[in-house]
Amino acid sequence: NAPRLKAAADTQERIQSSLKDQEARYDLSMMGQPHEIRMHAAALNNAGFFAIFDSSYRQAKKVVTLAAKQKEKFDPEKAANTLRSIADNKEEKEKIEQDVQLQTICGSSFNGIQTDFKKLEQINEWAANVRKRYASGDEFSRNVRQWLLKGDMEELDSVRDLASDDRFVALKSKIADIKDTVSPDTPVKKYLDGLMVKAEKLNTLKDQLQNAASGEAITFANIAKDLPRLQNAKEARDAADKDNVVKKFFGNDYKGAETDIEDIDQTARFISECLAIPELENGFDVFLNKDFAKTWKTLDEQLDALTNTVDATTRIATEVDGHANIRFGSASDENYWLDIELQSLAKQLSQALKKPNALNQWVELNGYYAKAADSIKGELLQTYDQEKLDFDTLPMAFEYMIYSAVAREIYQRNPVISKTSGMSLEQARTRIKELDQEIMELQQTELCNKLNAAKPIAGNGRGRKSTWTEGALIHNEISKQRRHVAIRDLMKRAGQSIQKIKPCFLMSPLTVAQYLDPGKFKFDLVVIDEASQMRPEDALGGVARANQIVVVGDPQQLPPTSFFQSSAKDDDAVDEDFTSEAIMDMALSSFRPSRTLSRHYRSQHESLIAFSNYHFYDQSLVLFPSPIKNPDELGVKLEYIGGTYAANSNMDEVEAIVKAALDFMRKHPDRSLGIATMNQVQKDLIEIEMDRAFIEHPHAAKYKASYQNTLESFFVKNLESVQGDERDAIFISTVYGPDKNGTVMQRFGPINRAGGYRRLNVLFSRAKKNMVVFTSLRPEDIKISDTSSEGIRALRGFLAYATTGVIDEGQRDAEEIPDSDFEVWVKEKLESIGCEVHPQVGVAGYRIDLGVKHPKYPYGYLMGVECDGATYHSSKSARERDVIRQQVLEGLGWRIYRIWSTDWFSNTAQEFEKLKAYIQELLDSDDLKKAPDESKVIEHDFTPDEKDDEPEDLFEAAEKTNAIKGNVVELYDNVTYFLVKDKGGKEKRSVQIVPTQGDPNSGTIAKHSSIGRALLGADEGDEVECTLPIGEVTLEIINVDKHKK
Repeated sequence: NAPRLKAAADTQERIQSSLKDQEARYDLSMMGQPHEIRMHAAALNNAGFFAIFDSSYRQAKKVVTLAAKQKEKFDPEKAANTLRSIADNKEEKEKIEQDVQLQTICGSSFNGIQTDFKKLEQINEWAANVRKRYASGDEFSRNVRQWLLKGDMEELDSVRDLASDDRFVALKSKIADIKDTVSPDTPVKKYLDGLMVKAEKLNTLKDQLQNAASGEAITFANIAKDLPRLQNAKEARDAADKDNVVKKFFGNDYKGAETDIEDIDQTARFISECLAIPELENGFDVFLNKDFAKTWKTLDEQLDALTNTVDATTRIATEVDGHANIRFGSASDENYWLDIELQSLAKQLSQALKKPNALNQWVELNGYYAKAADSIKGELLQTYDQEKLDFDTLPMAFEYMIYSAVAREIYQRNPVISKTSGMSLEQARTRIKELDQEIMELQQTELCNKLNAAKPIAGNGRGRKSTWTEGALIHNEISKQRRHVAIRDLMKRAGQSIQKIKPCFLMSPLTVAQYLDPGKFKFDLVVIDEASQMRPEDALGGVARANQIVVVGDPQQLPPTSFFQSSAKDDDAVDEDFTSEAIMDMALSSFRPSRTLSRHYRSQHESLIAFSNYHFYDQSLVLFPSPIKNPDELGVKLEYIGGTYAANSNMDEVEAIVKAALDFMRKHPDRSLGIATMNQVQKDLIEIEMDRAFIEHPHAAKYKASYQNTLESFFVKNLESVQGDERDAIFISTVYGPDKNGTVMQRFGPINRAGGYRRLNVLFSRAKKNMVVFTSLRPEDIKISDTSSEGIRALRGFLAYATTGVIDEGQRDAEEIPDSDFEVWVKEKLESIGCEVHPQVGVAGYRIDLGVKHPKYPYGYLMGVECDGATYHSSKSARERDVIRQQVLEGLGWRIYRIWSTDWFSNTAQEFEKLKAYIQELLDSDDLKKAPDESKVIEHDFTPDEKDDEPEDLFEAAEKTNAIKGNVVELYDNVTYFLVKDKGGKEKRSVQIVPTQGDPNSGTIAKHSSIGRALLGADEGDEVECTLPIGEVTLEIINVDKHKK
């Protein structure tokens, strides 16, 4: 087969080279079959002087002329030669395509002239080498030959990859090291068994040494190094055990190598110190006689008694100093009491003991009275003394006296405060809002009038129309139905008029270069959007035509990159990702100061952008809180799939995400959807499955068609191409996960590269309403080291955030507190009528003072209460404070009630009644009764239409409900239940539900486990069904111990 393939490859190369040149000059499809082309060539060769009258010549010339892609002078002889060459190529091409023998050799890889014969030659040569190398008839050679030639391609690829595996390379190195010491005939098993015996002996030795070691880890290298020293130590130990001279001197205290040298050393030091005392110098030898032990015991007892007395005296003196503030000597000497005569000390202590409780208290009290007598506290203390009031209330009374005096002083100095009511302030806010709307409408009207008044320049309207310009040319083009002037020509001849009547151009860098001649157009302002992805050279055309530029972009999103043109099949390859500098980078380094648009409007739930704000924007974004807290409706949700990652894809995630998308399209036809993946392979697989689903499921096809021609059509995109898109819901497939062996490889494609965190930032910020993450990774599966890229750290952090709902564990127990006592007061009043009140609702920058929940409204926050406190006064303008803030919050679904401090302080009871009436009005409103229908994902038993058994006063009902509120099972709750089996047996269990992996030994279960899913959201007393490996069971919930947040 080799000669046949080589001949075919040579012919293919020759034909394709010739065809490439011919196809560049002629449209070969217009020349017909080879025999027809040869007839035309013959007619051109036979042409004489009167060839023009020959129909065959004219037909041949017509074919050549029509097929020519470039106009050139017709030469019959040259044309005939070209036609013969074309015919030859076509015949050889047909000959290859009809070669039955060649088709048999190539099999399914045969594709006519497009067949990759070079590659087939290499495969044929490889197969020949396999047959030659394993030509032996033994069973091993036959099996290897059969497997290599007919084996599964995936297995062959895995064996090929094994050659570069570190473990395989290490094995080859070890085999090379021992090949000279082991006979080639030695069976591998026998050699390994011998090594195992040696290893067991060495490990036994290592364990014995480890037991004798001081705690440090023992290695075989240390053993080999220390063996000589161990031998020397053993010889020294034996010599010490046999030293009779030393043994005779020390008697029974000498125990060879085990002798306590430190004890002997201390004894010698003690004798030396005693000999240094003059009083003992002459009689010390008495202590060294044979009765020394008895004498020493007596002396030791006396010393202990003396020491105890000194310690007790020291302790008593210290306590007296600390409690009674009484000193018996100089304060500069820490041990002053040691110099006091004992009789004098006893006398002083006896006098103090006669009145143990009065002295210190009286001294302190007189000191406080003396200090307060000349201050504003004096009258207050005198009143308490005269009226015999309880001094425990003194701090509160003093605070009241100070604050009342300050408040009266402020009212006296600022009469406008006492004259201003909440009604007048509310009227002012309403008027500001109306004026703001009027101003915007007037500005729009003014702009329309200016554009309508703009007239194009008359220009030239005479002579040939190709010379017409400006207004004349524009009017002529408007009246035409077809054959319009090219855009570039139109802009060149009528550009000034077009710019006058249409001063705002929306163009890409390419269209700027294509349609606007240099030097003929000038703009007062050029705004460059998505500047982080635009190279400086692309932006240059717009910048050169501007008097002023505004560069808009996000340096934390994708920079210009060549990754879009990458054709690498392995998305996990961690090649260097060279990125170009963007016009954004140049602008940031040149323009000072740069402006930051801190408000984030896309996400309708703060959790969608909270992670990016924390990790990528240093919490500088202002986020608007959402009144809905259900992750199925708004926010971030994680679905752990537990799939297997293989060949750059995860089929388990593909199936899960397609199923979820179909369910979403059924439940939410009014919401747009996008699917994003980490690589191109997963994207292609999901796209294939979604195309199949659109055929099989009419509701999905209808959903896709409804968004087809809108700005938010359904898409499936990979990480690199999703920037600029936004949808109501985004489903993310993280793709990566454990392989079939359960190992999670630490390769994460483009995320590993420099700037990988930017890609993740783009991915995590595409959703407007909710984001669902389908993953086979747990946060702990991603190993973080000092060299880990920012992208890897961000991916692990985001998975942890999507799992637990907190950005880091330190935030779990954090609880916001009210900004002022005013807010505390309002909060307590609302809680007294059964409402659940959360202060400072929100994530960053844009918090609502009080979020109010009510038992009759289980869909999140019923309303928000705004007090004119720190948040209100920190706004930079009245428009910001009273118009924009209110509009944004109401646009997100908040119902805002404002309390003015002047009214609240003047008449708290009246203002609180107004607040209660507003809450009652909300609960009775038709809009709230429709909430269950609008929130299809949230499943509750709230049925506002059935009111027969409800009390008339909803606040009374709320207060009753408040007593049993909080028995719904949530994360971190401890739940006690009966597990009821089919046969009727009951088993009592207690568990705590946690976000991630559970531990049966500690009594925790994961929220995604069968029991965890069944319990979450159920009430105390409910019976829920659950599927376990033992079959269907019922869980009877008997107690819910709420987690203390």
